[in-house]
Amino acid sequence: MNTTPPTVDEQQPAPDENHIIAERRDKLTKLRQAGVPFPNDFIPTHLAADLHDHYDGFNKEELASKKIGVKVAGRMVLKRVMGKASFATIQDRSGQIQFYISDDITGVDVHAAFKHWDLGDIIAAEGHLFKTNKGELSVECSTLRLLSKSLRPLPDKFHGLADQELKYRQRYVDLIVNPESRNTFLARSKDIVEDAYPGDVVGLFDTGNFKIGDTLTEGEKFYFTGIPTFSPEIFKELVNKDPMKTKQLEKGIQQLTDEGVAQLFTQFGGNKKIIGCVGDLQFEVIQYRLLQEYGAACEFRTLPFYKACWLTSTDKNKLNDFLRYKQQNAAEDKDGSPVYLAQSEWFLNTEITNNPDITFHFTNEVNK
Repeated sequence: MNTTPPTVDEQQPAPDENHIIAERRDKLTKLRQAGVPFPNDFIPTHLAADLHDHYDGFNKEELASKKIGVKVAGRMVLKRVMGKASFATIQDRSGQIQFYISDDITGVDVHAAFKHWDLGDIIAAEGHLFKTNKGELSVECSTLRLLSKSLRPLPDKFHGLADQELKYRQRYVDLIVNPESRNTFLARSKDIVEDAYPGDVVGLFDTGNFKIGDTLTEGEKFYFTGIPTFSPEIFKELVNKDPMKTKQLEKGIQQLTDEGVAQLFTQFGGNKKIIGCVGDLQFEVIQYRLLQEYGAACEFRTLPFYKACWLTSTDKNKLNDFLRYKQQNAAEDKDGSPVYLAQSEWFLNTEITNNPDITFHFTNEVNK
């Protein structure tokens, strides 16, 4: 007979994570049906740590007389529902602070909605500071909003993220639930301002000079071959539907192609812009982003091209002659490198045979 007492896991089986995720996805679907699921118009005015630094020394009566208004947002890490009133602890990048939600102050409808929110959700509140009977600094919420729905559950609050492998595989969770890891991460990011080492993640301000595959040095003269770009499979002409937005369209398509969303070719001897993509869905994304982000309306016309080949030759005259004779099929990529747009495999093989002094490359790595 086994007399070993059951472990915590045997007493309370862990909930099925897939079931929890499915429930949260269902909640997100309902939020989408109700309106904007991810509002981005809330601007916090205070951080949790700053509020504690400034107002922890005040007593309950002093805070009540001052009526200090605050706007705070963060991830909900604790939640206690008690009938007509509830408490929630949120965590922002500086620390934690408690929210007080009630039917009387926050509103019955908002409080009812809050009861269905989950730990890990990012919420925001506006209200006044006060202290509870136990002396805990809190925000009495006059307004409360859900900013972002969390689909995956956080680790158990008592045990945290203890699995060492998960700490490395799910670094974002480790930073959320373990203050020590978060403080170490922030301290490192503050210490390293001029020197970087292999493995560091750095951010650079880009005015449009950097390209994917660039190598940065402090003056050393060495060369790395760039990241190759392969020929697109679908080619379409970019047509501007609003001539008054030409500058916006050109700026937008240049930035989108710099991101790697698509490839941009300009017809040799003209201004026709040809966009190359792997799938049709990319054209829809480009069309949507140009309109929403740059206010430029466009459409696409399918072109009968099969493959793009980058051209090089030791004889510049023969290369220029070829480009001039083949203007309908000749173009430049966004870096100014000459490209031949073949209509079919037969046309491509014919041009390769007829032009032995010109090399046809199937990636643009040669020009990096």
